[in-house]
Parts: sequence; structure tokens; C-alpha cells
Amino acid sequence: MATPKSSTKPAMTTHSFPPSRQWVVYMVFPALAALATWYMRLGPAAEALASYFGLIMEPKPFFFPDSDIQLRRTYVGIDALDTFLSFLVAAFLPGAAGLNKAFQLQQLHFLFSFLPVLATWSVEAARQGSAWKIISFTSFWSLFYQTVGGAIFIPLWYLAFLLTTSRTVYGANNSNHPVPLPQAKALIPALLIGYVVPTTLMYLPFLGIETQQFMVALWQPAPLFVNGLWAVGSWISAGTERPEQNKKNSEKYVKAVYLLSGVVSAIVHLGVMWTCLTSDNPAVNLGEVLVPVERSTWGMATSLLFVFQVDFWVIMAAGLVAAWVVVWDVHHLGLADVGTGKIVAVTIVVAVVLGPGAAISGVWYWREGKLRQAVPRGKR
Repeated sequence: MATPKSSTKPAMTTHSFPPSRQWVVYMVFPALAALATWYMRLGPAAEALASYFGLIMEPKPFFFPDSDIQLRRTYVGIDALDTFLSFLVAAFLPGAAGLNKAFQLQQLHFLFSFLPVLATWSVEAARQGSAWKIISFTSFWSLFYQTVGGAIFIPLWYLAFLLTTSRTVYGANNSNHPVPLPQAKALIPALLIGYVVPTTLMYLPFLGIETQQFMVALWQPAPLFVNGLWAVGSWISAGTERPEQNKKNSEKYVKAVYLLSGVVSAIVHLGVMWTCLTSDNPAVNLGEVLVPVERSTWGMATSLLFVFQVDFWVIMAAGLVAAWVVVWDVHHLGLADVGTGKIVAVTIVVAVVLGPGAAISGVWYWREGKLRQAVPRGKR
């Protein structure tokens, strides 16, 4: 007797866009990465920076332009690593030390707005369905985005996320989407200690310029600190949980991660916006802090400001596009009654008022709740 064909449809491995439109959405991310590569590594600002950084290679003290601050050369006592860290410190210190006030505000805004991106990556990497997928190796990704450029590699992570995540994460068989409870509980302390604290320490002027340069160097592997602390915290938490609990009740902790990262990002955003709007310094305004503008002459600080502005906007654009995709999925897979247009409008308003980092956190917070509504409306 012939075996009847199963009526069960195979799991769909693409998102809910029509096939003819998927490639258009996906191409946004490599396009953003290419744009960042041009402006951050090949454009006029990058050429100007190359001349300044060439001076760092010379065997003599390097003083930051228009200041008496000398670049620190020793951090860990290993020559090759100290040289590498010197370049990174030279790129960050004009902002961290306030040698250019607009750059300082932009950098502060950027680094705290990045917290929701780091939180999102961590959560999605920890999902059971992400095990051994390329998106789960966040330490590997961080080595590239921390050294070569976030805007060059972060859009590619989002592309990998969209290509490797399955619509079944939203469907009736939702076994792939939980974050194990020990990891969910340990993520907030890891983000606070591994990222928020080192970022804050970079901007404390009373530490002295030598110590401040060390703090800038210490910040560079912050995403690795997060992962290391997270692994230890998860191991400790796992020892206190009953095995049957490990796959349950993680939603509130994951949502707390998004809430915390969104609140921190929003507070810094509001503080920077207030400073720009009330400052008596003519060089400190919203346009100078937020808008990348090519110049006829490039100083070291203005070149770095431009590069960091491009870095910020490309990363935030990639994060917001990915957020729009998951909103589309949640709606069109029957898990939300609200239209995508309304969510997009709300996201834009939140991005303007509370910052793009807070908007990204808000979308993923909303999505996390919808993941628990595993069965589409028509099948309930």
C-alpha cells in the first residue's frame, strides 16, 4: 500500500517577504557596509587620518594637535599589542578627553546607543535555534567590528541573522526560540559590568590623562568582557536552577535586558540633545554633533568625528532596518494585529525623541512578547 503524503509543510527558512522582494531587503545590508567602507576607510577623511596616524609610527612622542597631551605608548608591556592599542587610543581619545566637544558628545551618544545592538546580538546568539550558526559567534564578530569598523561588519551580522533565522521561530513549533534561563538571567550583569562600566570610565576626567588613555585602551575588548562575564554568570546561574526550569521563564529576563539597554541609551540621548540645545559653545549643536559633513580641510579631530558619525548612522540604520523586518514578520505571520505602518511610525518617533538605540530596544522588547504567542491567529 502506498504511503500517503504528509500534509505537513516543510519549515520555511526565509522571512515573510514575497520572494521577489527578499533580495531587495537583504541587499540593504551589504550596501550599508560598502558605504561605510568608502567613507571610513577610503574617503577624504580617511586619507587625512592616514597622515596623522603615520606620525604615530615614528619613533618620537606624538602630541595630539592643538593640545599638550602626549599619546601613551605602553599599556600591557607587549610591543606589538601596545602599538596596536596606541592607534585605537589615538582614534578615541580626542572624543573621550573632550579635545573636540562635538566629537565628545557624538562619541558618548554613539557608544551608549550601541548597547541595545550588543544586547540584541547577545539574545539572538543565545537562542537554542542559533547554536553553531554564524550569528552565535559574537566574540568573533567583535574582533572585526572593534578593530576594522563597526559599520563595515555589523550590517553583515544582520544579513546573516535574516538569512539563518527561520519563520518557525514564530510558529507553532517554537522550541527554537527560548533563551536558556541561566543565560537570560546572567546577561544584564554582564552588559553592565562588561560594557557600561568600561564605557563610563572613559569619560571621567578626574582620573588624569594617563589613566584615561588606559581606560580607553581597556574599553576596546569590552564586547569580549561581556561574553566572558556572561559565560561565568550563566555557569553560576545554571548551578542554582533545577534542570526543568532552564527552558522556562526566560522571557521576563530577556525583556529586562531590552528595557535596561533602551533606558540607558535614552538617558544618554536626552542628555546629549539637551546639551546641544542649551550649550553656549557655537561648535556644539545638533548639526555638528550628529550630521556627517565633508569639509574642505580636515583636522585630526574633525576627521575622526566624521568617521564616527558615519559609523554611528550606518550601524543604527542597519539595526532599524532589521527591526522593521522582524516587525513585518510578527505582523504577517499572524502574531500581531497592529499594522507595520503604525509600528514603523512609532519607531521613527521613538528614534527621534529617545534615540535610535532606544527604538531598536523597543522593537525587540515588543517582539519578545510576541514570540510567546506561538500560534498564528487563524489556527488558535
